[in-house]
Amino acid sequence: MSTSRIEEELMLIRRYYPNLSYVFEGQWVLLPEYRLPADMPWSHKVIEVAFTIPANYPAAPPYGIYIKEGLTLGGAGLQNYNCPSSQQPPFTGKWGVLSWSPEDPWKPTADLVGGSNLVNFIHTFQDRFRQGA
Repeated sequence: MSTSRIEEELMLIRRYYPNLSYVFEGQWVLLPEYRLPADMPWSHKVIEVAFTIPANYPAAPPYGIYIKEGLTLGGAGLQNYNCPSSQQPPFTGKWGVLSWSPEDPWKPTADLVGGSNLVNFIHTFQDRFRQGA
């Protein structure tokens, strides 16, 4: 994993999420103010989401959206959600993981914005949340 690649990607993510937190150990990223689709009856409008950057990134894509317990859609629990997750983010609270993969196919390139990247992955979170519970 290229540390400079990660640093460049974190700068790119901060354009959209300036308040992100990053923990080097485990390569965890926290977006403290992630907006859910407003036109859906989620129990919260804004949540914290986290994900981990795989050790062999960018060759391997990231996987999963970590969210704190308690999020529901119209009172229904989430499908494909394991809480507590076996791997807990280093942030406060009890976290679960939603099964989620980035765009298919995953095609990172040397040009950070020319191929698959972490911002693309984060943008796909809306797709997952639009699928509903």
